[in-house]
Amino acid sequence: MLSGTEGGRTSPELDADVEIAAALWRITGEPGEAVPVLARVLAKAGPQWMRRTLGRAARAAAGIGAPARPLVPALEGLLAGRAPVPAVLLALHAIAPDCLDAPRAAGLLLDAVERDDDTGTALEALAALGPAVVGEDGRRRLTALAERDLRVCTSGLQGGLVPGDERLRERIRETVRRLSTDRPAYA
Repeated sequence: MLSGTEGGRTSPELDADVEIAAALWRITGEPGEAVPVLARVLAKAGPQWMRRTLGRAARAAAGIGAPARPLVPALEGLLAGRAPVPAVLLALHAIAPDCLDAPRAAGLLLDAVERDDDTGTALEALAALGPAVVGEDGRRRLTALAERDLRVCTSGLQGGLVPGDERLRERIRETVRRLSTDRPAYA
């Protein structure tokens, strides 16, 4: 079922490989088959059109957790390129939190939220990092984003942009609430 290793594989083939790797992990609970498949997909980092596929592979690696530790160098290498930063940081946090520069990760994730770059995953990763890492400045940045007049969402269908933006603002507010340790940000 897996695509071959020779020649150029297409994005749909790589997406299928990611899904097969995730299914192998869910079925067997053994990383021996899934991790090498994800490693092959992550090694294909390159053009901008691979962004979604790399994000799917990173999320699959996050689902495996610590047994996917051999993927850490490949994931760290993606941070230097045009990879989906929120998914990669979420994966690194799930796989090897001890190897993650958490303050730098929080800054990159906050930047991603402000750019509307995979905002849902960035908010999930910020919540996983926790209030001590995100800090008051991070909560302040998120609050400012949720309350500003300009739209948070930068793209979408015309009829769904405003409702989608409001849902995203509420997700940001919920993340701020989760990251607030001593007082609620929104009552």
